Amino acid sequence: MWVVILAFAWTADGCSTLQPSNPVRILAGGDVMAGRDIGERNRDQQREILSIVNEKIDTGDLFVFNLESPLEQNVVPINMMDLTADPNIMEFFPKNIEIAASLANNHSMDRGSSGLMQTEYFLKAYGISPVLPFPEYLGLQVGTQAVRIFAINTLEAEPQELEDFVYGLKEHCKNVFCIASIHWGEEFSVTPDAEQREYAEKLSESGVEFILGHHPHVLQEVEWLENGDTRTLVAYSMGDLVFDITLPDARRTALLKLEIAGEEILNICAQPLLIIPGSWNVVYPEQNERDKILERLGVEACRPDDSGE
Repeated sequence: MWVVILAFAWTADGCSTLQPSNPVRILAGGDVMAGRDIGERNRDQQREILSIVNEKIDTGDLFVFNLESPLEQNVVPINMMDLTADPNIMEFFPKNIEIAASLANNHSMDRGSSGLMQTEYFLKAYGISPVLPFPEYLGLQVGTQAVRIFAINTLEAEPQELEDFVYGLKEHCKNVFCIASIHWGEEFSVTPDAEQREYAEKLSESGVEFILGHHPHVLQEVEWLENGDTRTLVAYSMGDLVFDITLPDARRTALLKLEIAGEEILNICAQPLLIIPGSWNVVYPEQNERDKILERLGVEACRPDDSGE
């Protein structure tokens, strides 16, 4: 006689759902900028910056973030807005999980197309999968789960490119879990603008399961978009994960944790984090900062056994 054991989990909207015993765990973060003051840290200091981030993502199966810095050895930045960085900080990310870095943003071409190619090369050298701008996409097998990650910088895209992106998702997001990494919105705005919301609706209708937003440098809300029998989770902005901006709101950040099976998100939670100016270490925040982060996201905190605190 076969005995089948099923576990119940509570989803973000409070509804119970059947959950497999081994769902795939995805950790999603915001912008990683490895240049400027971050790049001037020595190796031990850079390792310390990523210490708690790595402790968190080590609990997952896939980590996805936006890489704001082109990578180039022996780099000499042209100006403060050139975020090009030495690739050495990438070696401090864990090697035992899948890691994907989006390269669709307004700094990915700081060193032109050759710089983008170098960035792709160095990421692969450190075991990190680059997500090149659409029409390219990244296909991964995470355990038994097929995942596809697409990326676009809407700030520099023509209207036809935006429509092509939606159409591409419709074509490629069938029978697979799809993530759309989107560079959009207004810098330092704490709420998504009308264009973000409108485009999120279009992406949701295309069949993507998770939209990971970045560019505003501050956290914005997370919400579900319903489409008949399916729904899409939208993180409008995950802020800065590793960056040298001193503004208090830009230093509040988080990792979003998703548990998925098939094409469904079973559960989500957030791990609040805080960037310390000067050292730029990412640390656990005090309760008042933690509460501000969770309130902004509108997501419950991960349980202690999930977060590792």
